[in-house]
Amino acid sequence: RSKFLHCLARSRDWFGGTRIIVRGSRHSVNVHQSRLLRTNIQIDGGNNTLEIEPGTRLIDSVIVIKGKGHHVHIGRDCLLNRMTLVLQSSECRVKIGNLTTSSSVNIDLGEPRLSLQIGDDCMFSHRVEIMCGDAHSLDDAVTGERLNPPQNIEIGNHVWLGAESAILKGSSVGDNSIIGFRSVVTSQIPSCSLAVGIPARVTRNGVTWTRDLPWQNLVQ
Repeated sequence: RSKFLHCLARSRDWFGGTRIIVRGSRHSVNVHQSRLLRTNIQIDGGNNTLEIEPGTRLIDSVIVIKGKGHHVHIGRDCLLNRMTLVLQSSECRVKIGNLTTSSSVNIDLGEPRLSLQIGDDCMFSHRVEIMCGDAHSLDDAVTGERLNPPQNIEIGNHVWLGAESAILKGSSVGDNSIIGFRSVVTSQIPSCSLAVGIPARVTRNGVTWTRDLPWQNLVQ
C-alpha cells in the first residue's frame, strides 16, 4: 500500500507540471524521497551533481545547472516554495541545510568556482535575492581592471532573511541572526544579530528568533 501511495504521489507531481530534463554526460541526479510539485529542473553540460535529500518539498521552483563540475546538495525536510536556483559556467557548489524554508528566493551563481553555503533551519521570506556576483563586469576605465569580481556567500544556521532582502557577494550571516525587510547585506553580520538598512548594519546584538507566531499562544 505504501508503495502504491508513493507512486500515486509521484503521478500527481508529474501531472502537476514537474519536469526533469538532463542533457550532456556523466551527471549524477538523485532526488531520493523528495516531492517536486510544479518544479522544473534543467541540467546541461557534464559531470554535474544534484542531490535532494528525503522529505524535502520543492513547489513552483526552478533549478538550472549549466556547464560542468557543479555540485548542488539540498538537505532533508526542507520546504522551498518558488525557489529559483541558477548555476552557470563551471565548478560551483551550493549546499542548503536541513529544515530550511522559503516563500520565494532567487539564487544566482553565474561565474566559475563560486560557493554558497546555507545552514540548517533557515527561513527565507518573500522575494529574497542571494547573488554571488553582479553578472556584468564593472571595469576601471583606464586600466581595464575588473572592480567587481564575484565572491562566495555563507549563511549560518537558523537565519531569518526578511522580505525583499538581498545577500550580495562576499557576505556572511552568522547563526541565529535576522536580516530586516528590504535590507541589503554586503559584509559580515555576526551571530545573534539584527541587521537592517542599505547596506545592512547591526542594530542589536544578543538576539534570536522563533518560527512560532506570538498570537498563537494567546488563542490556545
